[in-house]
Amino acid sequence: MRFIILIGLVLGVLSAESRYALLIGNSDYPNKRLTNPTNDVDLLAKKLKGLGFTVIKKKNLNRTSMINELKSFDDYIDSDTIAIIYFSGHGVHSTIDNRNYLIPIGGFESLLNEADLGN
Repeated sequence: MRFIILIGLVLGVLSAESRYALLIGNSDYPNKRLTNPTNDVDLLAKKLKGLGFTVIKKKNLNRTSMINELKSFDDYIDSDTIAIIYFSGHGVHSTIDNRNYLIPIGGFESLLNEADLGN
């Protein structure tokens, strides 16, 4: 059964009219730098371009830039589009609302407590 589902997904990707990917890699967190996220998006971008995706690759985005990129990416998507959004960087889980949050560059510094995550 899994094999049939995988074939269906592959055929769906191959027959899609357009393919877009937004890749965000955040590494340059003050005092909490990560080494892999920007490398991750470079490698993934190369693979996805080979599969016919138009790739939008962004690195080290602050909160405003992340929100703007996500809103802009929506303009590429319609009912006949395969769309991928990939984020590599810091994230946190909130026990208040049981949700996960992506942390933009400068995001840790603006968090006073867990209740600030949803703002």
